[in-house]
Amino acid sequence: WIGYSPLFYAREMGWLKEEQIELVSVVSLGESAHLFNAGSSDVFAGTQHEFFAQREAHSDLMPIMLLDKSYGGDMIMSNSSIEQLADSSQKVDVYLEVDSINHDLLNYFIAKHHIAKDRLIIHNLSQDEISLIKSSTITQPVIIVTYNPYNLELVDNGFKVIADTKSSKELFVVDAIYASSAFYNS
Repeated sequence: WIGYSPLFYAREMGWLKEEQIELVSVVSLGESAHLFNAGSSDVFAGTQHEFFAQREAHSDLMPIMLLDKSYGGDMIMSNSSIEQLADSSQKVDVYLEVDSINHDLLNYFIAKHHIAKDRLIIHNLSQDEISLIKSSTITQPVIIVTYNPYNLELVDNGFKVIADTKSSKELFVVDAIYASSAFYNS
């Protein structure tokens, strides 16, 4: 994710090594939180979704560095317009990473546009798998919750952005680094 560039830059400049900080790259924010829970890392990066999920198990969890606020990088794409999705009674295939901020964005979107949850057929896939979906092979409505750069291939595959964190004031995603207050204070 481009928002973590400052961390990668600091690693490449040698600044993290000077401070005896090792940056562990993972494939998902869920994996980052999992390493934290397993005691394999002292801090983890994630969105507010991971923060609130981890705070249930770690009551002293706190953000120690805010990295970025999504400004169009997180989005909802579809082969239908918002009006078509809201006015239809058809089932809707939804593709997203379920245990992530994507799920929060989906819940916001369907509540705002009065799309019944019982119409949704949820498909929990990685963004790599989702980016391969082609609009031309699908006959029913589709909602895809994704983020940059995966949206670029989806646009090429016939999907359109119908909501994002730039055009919607209510869609709010922030990335941060989190640690226990005990670790932070030490």
